[in-house]
Amino acid sequence: MEREQVLRELNLRVLNKNIIQHSLAVEAIMRAFGRHFKDDEGKWGLTGLIHDIDYEKCSDPAQRHGQICEEILEGLGADDFIIYAIKAHNNNNHFERKRKLDKVLFSANAVAILLMDAVKLLPSKSLNDLTVPFVLEKMKDKEFSKETNRDDIKVCTELGLKFEEFIQIALQGIKISEKDIFQ
Repeated sequence: MEREQVLRELNLRVLNKNIIQHSLAVEAIMRAFGRHFKDDEGKWGLTGLIHDIDYEKCSDPAQRHGQICEEILEGLGADDFIIYAIKAHNNNNHFERKRKLDKVLFSANAVAILLMDAVKLLPSKSLNDLTVPFVLEKMKDKEFSKETNRDDIKVCTELGLKFEEFIQIALQGIKISEKDIFQ
């Protein structure tokens, strides 16, 4: 799979621009973790970019999200590791998160929402002005970004990462791609 092909397929299947923006943010975070773990940055990025390709197709996304994706991804030639990670990022699919890719996607999905909500609070609305202390402070506020499951983000500790380190790497990744995310 090539990124251009994946992006084209995502735009054909997802009409909600917020989901597209979220997918681009998760892609950036996943690429950063691919670099961090000295793994295939491209594969990690594609996993993040395409993880919600089935979201609008699911009548009940909480239950089927990730399963319908498998059919789409097999048609695009995605490898089994990517498909498995995407299915495992929805708890309702009951797939064990076995590999780093699986765990990071699960946490990146949640932290992307948190970071995108946090940047809206800044006067500049720029990711470059977003800091780890600001994100950590906002994360403690249960009224802020209510849809973000903080426990999902904390799965990063299973990777041997401190919570602050996970946020830092995610933030670095998302800052690199700010122009793509906010196009």
